[in-house]
Amino acid sequence: MVKIHKKKNRARSLLLSNAFAALPESPTPLASATYSTSPPSPSAEATTSIAVSCTLPEGEAPPPPSFATTTYHVRPLIVFDVNGILCDRIRRGNPHPDEQNQDVEGSVGRVAGAETVPRENLEAIVSCLPPFAVAVWSSCQRQTLKQLLPLVLPQDVIDRLLFTWSVAQCKGDDRLKNVSKITAEFPLWDESSVLIVDDSPEKMASNGAENVWRGGAEEEGDVCELLRGLAKHVGDVRDYR
Repeated sequence: MVKIHKKKNRARSLLLSNAFAALPESPTPLASATYSTSPPSPSAEATTSIAVSCTLPEGEAPPPPSFATTTYHVRPLIVFDVNGILCDRIRRGNPHPDEQNQDVEGSVGRVAGAETVPRENLEAIVSCLPPFAVAVWSSCQRQTLKQLLPLVLPQDVIDRLLFTWSVAQCKGDDRLKNVSKITAEFPLWDESSVLIVDDSPEKMASNGAENVWRGGAEEEGDVCELLRGLAKHVGDVRDYR
């Protein structure tokens, strides 16, 4: 039986599960296995050391200690805006409180006075997400974001989001979204492994163009093409275009 000693800290567990692929399975039955992860280098790599110990029959001499070392590259972190990327939010002025939203085609609900219409190929985008660490950063209010997410993303995707940031994490009146804030909060990633998908150039002004993919929901298929291509790309995300 294999016993893996895990951290109880859920945030750390989520961080590591987002960052790295699954640890390799042992080829032989083991009594216990301890996995320890050393802090990553700025090059966005991490080394995982696996120390193995076995329970032996009484009287049998133990074998020499066995160690295996595997290098993992951090998964690219894709940070999605919400309005204009995952959905369109359509405001209709001040409709009657009893008015239903069937007159807004495709609406799945009203949040903060706006109808929420998921982009047409959202399911295809979701299907492209497994190779990546994923996060959401919107410039709307926190409470609005909490209500929007279940309308546009499946629960299993929401559960594995590295972070969900709102206007509170934006900078200044221009609501800037700085890559440097992400890498400061989550140092497993650096500028070589973070890409923000956002349709508001004015909010990206402080970032290098290579760390931003600018596109709106009307550009059908472009997000999927981006993700499929990036999944095959090895190395610095800034080199992919």
